Amino acid sequence: MCGIFGIFLDQAKEKTEFESFEKKVNTLFYLSESRGKEASGLVLTSRTSAVVYKEPIPASWMIKKNNYKNFFFDFFKTQTKSESCLVAMGHSRMVTNGSESSSSNNQPVVKDNIICLHNGIIVNDEFLWKKYPHLKREFQVDTEIINSLLSMRDVQGVSLKENIREFYNDIEGSASIAVLFKNRNEIVFATNTGSLYFAENKEETQRYFASEKMILVNFLSEMGEETNFSINQIKARSGVVFNTLTNKLEKFSFSAENPYENKIQNELVVFSKKFVDLSTQEEEARQNLKRCSVCVLPETIPFINFDKNGVCQKCRSYKKLTFHGEEALREILKRSKKSQEGNDSLVALSGGRDSSFGLHYLVKEIGFKPVAYTYDWGLITDLARRNISRLCGQLGVEHILVSADIRNKRENVRRNIQAWVKDPRLGMVTLFMAGDKDYFYHAQRLKNELHLENVFLSSNRMEKTGFKSGFCGVDEGDSWWHSVSTWDKAKMAFYFGSSILRNPGYWNRSVIDTFNAMRSSFILSHSYHQLFDYIPWHEDSLIKTLKDKCNWEFASDTKNSWRIGDGTAAFYNYIYYTIAGFTENDTFRSFQIREGHLSRSEALALVERDNQPRYEAMKQYAQVIGFDLQEVFNKVNSLSKLYS
Repeated sequence: MCGIFGIFLDQAKEKTEFESFEKKVNTLFYLSESRGKEASGLVLTSRTSAVVYKEPIPASWMIKKNNYKNFFFDFFKTQTKSESCLVAMGHSRMVTNGSESSSSNNQPVVKDNIICLHNGIIVNDEFLWKKYPHLKREFQVDTEIINSLLSMRDVQGVSLKENIREFYNDIEGSASIAVLFKNRNEIVFATNTGSLYFAENKEETQRYFASEKMILVNFLSEMGEETNFSINQIKARSGVVFNTLTNKLEKFSFSAENPYENKIQNELVVFSKKFVDLSTQEEEARQNLKRCSVCVLPETIPFINFDKNGVCQKCRSYKKLTFHGEEALREILKRSKKSQEGNDSLVALSGGRDSSFGLHYLVKEIGFKPVAYTYDWGLITDLARRNISRLCGQLGVEHILVSADIRNKRENVRRNIQAWVKDPRLGMVTLFMAGDKDYFYHAQRLKNELHLENVFLSSNRMEKTGFKSGFCGVDEGDSWWHSVSTWDKAKMAFYFGSSILRNPGYWNRSVIDTFNAMRSSFILSHSYHQLFDYIPWHEDSLIKTLKDKCNWEFASDTKNSWRIGDGTAAFYNYIYYTIAGFTENDTFRSFQIREGHLSRSEALALVERDNQPRYEAMKQYAQVIGFDLQEVFNKVNSLSKLYS
């Protein structure tokens, strides 16, 4: 889920000036930074030597440092007279496994006479360390298992291509890799998703590679070299071997024997320690909330009203969902123009249950050949990232990751939480999630850049949570939150604007995120295909598919599979539950009742179960953001409750 790139120059045929080489490497570094900003690394190699430089900072910072410039120059000056291939390969990291503060966790990973750059996540690395107990684990990063497995079989005398095949048969997850063996004049590139592209000039004296085609397109444009180069994708489950002596590429393919062989068995973890003890009186008051006699919506929902029979207006006016049908999806597929790489759509993939099912369904049931897209704003959980990697690896789907400046995003959330504590309005809780709305903008951008007609989202219409706008004074009715009237959009803008003006704590750089959220939500076009407008959403069948066909990983601290990929959900739902007596689960289960999926008694039991605070998830969230969770708990618990 990171960015890898590289440059190959045939020094025997084409001499290169230092300034030109440095500019090319730095430009590719900068363009690849969109896939990760937590750490950066570079390996420079020729026929005679290989050196590595890496730091836990964004590439755009690193390339300006004197240490980096000296490293670059010192290597280059020893190579300019060498009749060999000059290679630079870099990595822009979005941190998943292993803290970036430890250099050994950052890439390139150097171990066992192998230098490896890896884009993706090996989700069964813990299993593999146990499967091969003679291998010694030294780091935290999942990439380490790549070095160890490849080195193990290399020592055993396994051929290079067979070694790669065995590696992909072993792993679960996604892996686009560039591997340099110390004792070989060969560099191996392989991918099980197709997230690897090569650009080559007609004379075969210059080659470039990157995780995304558009990185190479933009790079060649900036270098003024686009006319002399062709760009080709390394297809899913295939690779190339580059010989540094002959400067030749040799293609090969492989296939995984059983992508579900190494299933992860989740262990149920029971967290006994609680950070707060909820008041018995408040808990009783929550239990005694007046609820709709048909669904389970409570009296504290904004704008709710009940008739003489105790039925809320949502149930009184509800019309069951209708669907375009699976055939309509097949018609879209028939009409779809394909890109040069053969792709026909862009599918948003958050790692949550609906988007994961959606990608699997569109590929396996309908036959689309999509590119998957994730906008990681820093609060997608590691569990979601593992599921993204697992799914793309199984399906052989190219994955484009757009990584925000995660440090800044998290700092913005921290500042907004601190400001909220000073003036705790329920309507302003949505600011904690303002940073994720740019995914609409990037979806449109990628659609245009990749020349794709279709963008699929897997939002479920039963997930409407209109109470969030309700706490801002806006009644969404039956609309999606981004489709309310212009007047309601103006009311929302006024609410946020006036709240920010009255609280100086909100006057920080997060205001830019707030503005972009409003722009992405209410101004940009939302012309997407919603998968569950075509086919019905049924929780049981969806969960069964994820378990049986996708080997999907569920959370260990809750039996609810909704929102477990969102690091913020446990926190904001705790606030709503404590102050208003309900969470998103109440609205969701109410939709299920109206659709005939659940009885009211079943929904009440599920709401009772799923509304229990997820303390461990909130603890992890507070650690990631960097705020005092107990301080927020104290404030929330001291506030007047809507149900008192």
